Amino acid sequence: TEDKRLLIASAFNAGMRISYLLSCGMFKELDALAREHEVSNLFDNAAEGKIYEEELFDLYYELTDGKGTKRGLTTAMKEFDKIPTTRNSQKAYYYNIPSLRGYKRAAFDPIEPEDGGVDL
Repeated sequence: TEDKRLLIASAFNAGMRISYLLSCGMFKELDALAREHEVSNLFDNAAEGKIYEEELFDLYYELTDGKGTKRGLTTAMKEFDKIPTTRNSQKAYYYNIPSLRGYKRAAFDPIEPEDGGVDL
């Protein structure tokens, strides 16, 4: 079940967690993690089945409290093809994630109720 997958994902280190969420198609959960860490552009190229390394590394870096390296991210993402390209006239890489093509992000963060409210 999805709850079981979330429990499994929570036990992994940052890189493996990102890779696991992507491989299981848990894009909503990865999106929530990205929003929590203010990485707003992670899914900008989702319609093309791509996540650029720079944006993914921003999330990875936040999850590792500034201790993550690109090599560590690349190692964790070995399940996915890393494709070289040019972006804004500079060398760049993206991860090819075909199952991402159907994912639609929510336009805004859902508002969660605060505890301690009045029960009606």
